[in-house]
Amino acid sequence: MNILRRGPPTLDAERENFEKFQTTSIHKAINTVECAAKEKHIRNTILGTHQEKGAQTFWHVVRRLPLSSESIVGWKFCHVLHKLLREGHPNVIRDSIKYRQQLKDLARNWGHTPHGYGKLIGCYLKCLLDRMEFHKKYESFPGNLSISEDDLEKIGQNDVNAFFELSVDILDGIDWLMELQQKIFSTLDMSRAVSLTGPGQCRLSPCILVILDSSQLYDYVVKLLFKLHTCLPPDTLSGHRERFKNCHTKLKKFYYICSNLQYFKKLIQVPQMHETVPDFLIAYDGSHELGPVRVLPEETDRSASPEPPPVANLIDTNFDDLFGSTDETFNFNGVQQPDPRDQEIQMLRSEIERLKAEIELMQNEHSEEVRRLLDRIHSLERELDESRVIASNTHDDLIKLRRQVCEAEQQAETAVKAQSLMLDIEKRAQGSEDMYRKLKEKHMSLVKDHADLLRKNADTKRQAETLQQSAGEVQDERSKLLAEINKLRLQLNESELTNEENKRKQKELKAKLLALAAEEAHEIIQVAVDSLDDESNSSRTCSAESLMHIATKATEALNKMEIDLNKFTQKDDISGLLRSISSFGHWMAETIENGGATCNMAPDQQGTALETACRSCGKESLTFLGIVKHETKHANGTKTKDKLTELLSTAQELLPKMADVRGGDLHDMVEQEMASTSKAIEQAAQRIEALLNEARQRDSGVNLEVNERILDSCTELMEFIRVLIMASKELQREIVSQGRGASSSKEFYMKNSRWTEGLISAAKAVGFGATMLTDAADLVIQGDGKFEELMVCSHEIAASTAQLVAASRVKANRGSERLTKLQSASRNVNGATARVVASTNAGRRQLDESSESLSDLTNAVTLTQIKRREMDSRVKVLELEQALEVERRKLGTLKKKHYELAGVKEEDENEVNQPEQQGAGDNQNNNNINSNNGKPPKPIIAWKPQILPKPELS
Repeated sequence: MNILRRGPPTLDAERENFEKFQTTSIHKAINTVECAAKEKHIRNTILGTHQEKGAQTFWHVVRRLPLSSESIVGWKFCHVLHKLLREGHPNVIRDSIKYRQQLKDLARNWGHTPHGYGKLIGCYLKCLLDRMEFHKKYESFPGNLSISEDDLEKIGQNDVNAFFELSVDILDGIDWLMELQQKIFSTLDMSRAVSLTGPGQCRLSPCILVILDSSQLYDYVVKLLFKLHTCLPPDTLSGHRERFKNCHTKLKKFYYICSNLQYFKKLIQVPQMHETVPDFLIAYDGSHELGPVRVLPEETDRSASPEPPPVANLIDTNFDDLFGSTDETFNFNGVQQPDPRDQEIQMLRSEIERLKAEIELMQNEHSEEVRRLLDRIHSLERELDESRVIASNTHDDLIKLRRQVCEAEQQAETAVKAQSLMLDIEKRAQGSEDMYRKLKEKHMSLVKDHADLLRKNADTKRQAETLQQSAGEVQDERSKLLAEINKLRLQLNESELTNEENKRKQKELKAKLLALAAEEAHEIIQVAVDSLDDESNSSRTCSAESLMHIATKATEALNKMEIDLNKFTQKDDISGLLRSISSFGHWMAETIENGGATCNMAPDQQGTALETACRSCGKESLTFLGIVKHETKHANGTKTKDKLTELLSTAQELLPKMADVRGGDLHDMVEQEMASTSKAIEQAAQRIEALLNEARQRDSGVNLEVNERILDSCTELMEFIRVLIMASKELQREIVSQGRGASSSKEFYMKNSRWTEGLISAAKAVGFGATMLTDAADLVIQGDGKFEELMVCSHEIAASTAQLVAASRVKANRGSERLTKLQSASRNVNGATARVVASTNAGRRQLDESSESLSDLTNAVTLTQIKRREMDSRVKVLELEQALEVERRKLGTLKKKHYELAGVKEEDENEVNQPEQQGAGDNQNNNNINSNNGKPPKPIIAWKPQILPKPELS
């Protein structure tokens, strides 16, 4: 009897089952659900890399995932890639380094998204790229960063420079990890139990790998810094110590936060940092190492593998069911159904391979941990031996010191006895000498006293005789002096009466002058308050910036007035008070009138609020001046200050969008933007030159000719753009010097903020267009870009330069030579742009002609094949036309939205400028022209309202 059997499964079938299983695991691990990735799916992916000896299947699958559009998928991809770099096969690092450029592009794409997972993904990808660069530079470091001290010594090759550079790279890696965890925790609300929610665990799951990496890198950098401090002076490593201190502080805070979250308590044993930073100036004792971090096993039960279906009989003897009940001849060469036993065998083999890979991974992990512990034991034993040797040497030194101390004590006792005898003898001799000296001094003093007494007795006798003679003369002089004193007292009384009268008159005069000054300020402010109700002032306008400037001057005048009031009450000094009252009245009146002018430009609600604030300010000022006039000592300007503050806050709300940037900031912004645009053009030109050199080294034939033509035209365009930027700078300086008059350039930019905004926007557009053109040229040369992108960038540069010329031409004189130079440079840029487009079209046609010929389509084909190709071409044409129509509609929608947004901004600016234009024909314009002696008048929005002249004090 013949028995039908199938052979063992082929390698293709095994490979297909492996890829299918890996694809399923990767898709389950990297999905769009906002929760932490399942560890079993990541584990299956890791085992697949060990089974495959690389990560080709992983990258083949993830390249088809929506990494650039789905934020959750991108975040989980970064987590799984980090896991594979740590625990996957060693070849995973080598295979992943090939995709560095794609990862950089993905990081740049997500880096422009400031909300959600965008900034997290960008930071995570930069951290992984730094990790790949580290492994590429130090190939001896495995993915899990576990390395012995001997291997660490081999990496440095006993070279201080190598250890120095390695410590810097490790500190850079720690900084990237700390930046990643800071961004993760900055997106979480720590006041809630975020670690128990799915979205919170989705963001916190990579922190486990951050803890593992940072703890190992911290131990390595501690060892390296102790080693470097034994070889180099401390001053050289001051920067290393400062960076290590910052890393220590960040790690300590990070581990403290993680140890308090419930999510990490079940997954990992968070290490405990020392409170103090290691002192690298002492010997290394190993007490500051964190040691290996233990990952806790998962509590979830693994689902049992499905049991294979039962196999009934190994041999099927029912030939009717097997071959059919008809009498037709059976064909033994036909296709047979798969045997369930083969599937079971294949399943068991796959399970065996997976278990072998898992066992190998566990052995590697445990062996690494055991090796580290053994290294630690050996280092401690060496330190113990060194400590014993030091202890024995110290004991010998102690015995010698004790012997020397005993000898020194004996010598000291002998010297003390001899010294005590000498001291007794010296004390006795000194006592005798002191007694003799005292007796001699006493005798000499007695002799001198006796001689002095004799001389004083003779002098006293002579003085007594002289005094008796002068007593009569003194009596006569005393009578004369008394008469003069009486006369002076009378004169003093008369002068005191005169001074009191003068003081009274002076006080009355000061009170009168103070009242007149207060009355003058009162009248000026009252006129300003009344002008708010005058309908003839409805056409007057004033900007919020000017109003705030005038209100600030009024506040300063009020502060000066309070200071002078204090001087008047304390020192009775009225000179400064009169000037400050006059200044306060004029500035307050100017503030109220300009506030009314600003109300004419403001919306209804804000204009009403500003008018109310102006009236309140005027009313409080009048009250304050009345108190100054009648009760000067009780005057207090606090309420007036409060009203001025309210007026300033109301005017602050009326500032336009560009008013948030001060005139000085606008000037700096214009200079910075023009400088950055020039720098971008220089960098683009250098980059195009580098691309041309690379193309000459890499390409040949038609490709080299096309690339050289395109890059030469781009280089020419960059040179003309550079000339255009220089001409624009010169014209801008001429405009500022001619237009600002006696004011500064900062005030000129503040007055012309709208023109300045257009100039900044045009400069940004030119720099952006040059950068985009360089990027497009790079992609075209490499074969990854499109010629259409290069043409669009050229047209965009032409439009940007036209915008820059238009923005510069608005304020320039028509007969300016620099304007002519700028227009000539603009025409050169347009011509260079056209040449870039022409060279691009010519290169594309040349490449198409060299790649394939249309004549090949008609050779060696039949009529049916030609008809089929014709139908395919028509289908392709219809599809392209449909796609073209869709893209045109999109472009129209974008332009419409752009015009709507630009129109809203234009309407806002026209609403501000319309009242200014209406008031341009008033008499006030003529007055300003006359007051400026024929000079061009200021814009209406910058005019100051008319203030009544100061009355003369009588």
